Amino acid sequence: MVSIITPTHNSLEFLESTITSILSQTYGDRELLITDGAWEYLQETKKELTVLKFFN
Repeated sequence: MVSIITPTHNSLEFLESTITSILSQTYGDRELLITDGAWEYLQETKKELTVLKFFN
């Protein structure tokens, strides 16, 4: 498994393209860990990207 850690502090404008890029990769055994305050954005995005999982 490949873990991709994506900090988002002061860079939310790049998050959508980052997620899209990661999801378009051919390697399937991966996880995306997003940090640094992207919670509101991810709540909205989750409706469109069903592969996102949230942990509290």
